Amino acid sequence: MKVDRLMAIIIMLLNRKKISARELAEHFEVSSRTIYRDMEALNMAGLPIISYQGNEGGFAIMENFKLDRQFFTPEEFSMLMISLQGLATAVDDTRVSSTIEKIKTIMPAKNKTQNRKKFPPLILNLQPWGQPAINSGKLQLLRQAIEQRRILSFSYTSVKGQTTDRQVEPLTLIIQGVIWYLFAYCLLRKDYRLFKISRIEQEKLGAFFKEREYDLQEFPWEKAWEDSPPVSIVLKFSKDVAMRVKENFPNYEISKNPDGSLLVSFSSSLGEWIYSLILSYGQFVEVLEPEFLRTDISQRLKKTINLYS
Repeated sequence: MKVDRLMAIIIMLLNRKKISARELAEHFEVSSRTIYRDMEALNMAGLPIISYQGNEGGFAIMENFKLDRQFFTPEEFSMLMISLQGLATAVDDTRVSSTIEKIKTIMPAKNKTQNRKKFPPLILNLQPWGQPAINSGKLQLLRQAIEQRRILSFSYTSVKGQTTDRQVEPLTLIIQGVIWYLFAYCLLRKDYRLFKISRIEQEKLGAFFKEREYDLQEFPWEKAWEDSPPVSIVLKFSKDVAMRVKENFPNYEISKNPDGSLLVSFSSSLGEWIYSLILSYGQFVEVLEPEFLRTDISQRLKKTINLYS
């Protein structure tokens, strides 16, 4: 639809200093002539668009242009508030609460009235049930190190219980599910690393550092989630834990046997988390494939039995 395309063009212009007609035409799969007509329509609607000529030319919106509150629909205002309030459950930061207050000042009166009279269609809470909030002092120190570009020293314990002293150039905080991570350049390993914040102790700020060049079009920490190459895993679960299986494996292939037991097939790296997940099911799960994982689980269970013998 033309209206949808015009709205998308406005967003792109607001997000960039300048964009060419050819780039817009390729993005929306229309002709350059159509884009020029769209720009003329936006100008007639009162949007202050500037046209630059030449090889480096393109379109831009005047720098002093501000969005009117009517630019956002009531539903979009609601989603903004839900997202920010969800973030506030995980981050104790005055800037988040300040942003929420600013959004409220431009929110239509209708939205404010509705928010007091009914539940929102979606509620985000990033704090796990029954777990204490993450140490806000630690989180604030990590954020300070990131924002001030200061080297961070700390003691880090691996999943195998090995502790090392690290010095890193911190880059960003990541929350994956309900777990917090620090992504940083590790001066010890001479490479980028992902650190689980719960394993960081005795953290201290150090000297300032110059940030290394990085291509932010990619998210390098995505590779860090994989502890090893993925392997095909097949698990057999008792029917007694059927609901828990469906909760823990919602996106994987689950088939039901005649006796009510469940087969779950999926590919995963073999990080320590997969062992913990399987063992948490106790006698209600059996590893069918691969054979080496079945052997590893068996050996771990024998060690557990020996503790109680």
